[in-house]
This record gives sequence, structure tokens and C-alpha cells, in this order.
Amino acid sequence: MIKAKLLSKDMLATRVFPILAALALLSAPLILSDFRLSLLAKFLTYAIVALGLDLIWVMAVC
Repeated sequence: MIKAKLLSKDMLATRVFPILAALALLSAPLILSDFRLSLLAKFLTYAIVALGLDLIWVMAVC
């Protein structure tokens, strides 16, 4: 019974968090100034590059 409750909370978190993140990113142009929006775009670009480098590093080690 306890495991079922924890599993349902985990499933809820994995479904709700991506939706909230997508809504935050989609509403960013309406809320942020041009300077802050360009910073957000730069940070997201760096994050995508970092994830790519991490994947390359993991594949090279395996």
C-alpha cells in the first residue's frame, strides 16, 4: 500500500514537472525583457551543449 502511494507521487511528479517547465518557457517571451530573454536563450543553448558533451563522454567510456 505504501509503495503504491509513493509510485503515484513519482508518476505525478514526472507528468506535472515537464508541463510546468513547458508553460514557463512558453510564457517567458510575454514576461521577460529582451535582455533577460536573450540570457535565457544563451543559458538553454549552453545546457544543450553540456548535455551533448555528457552523452559523448558516456558513450566514449562504454
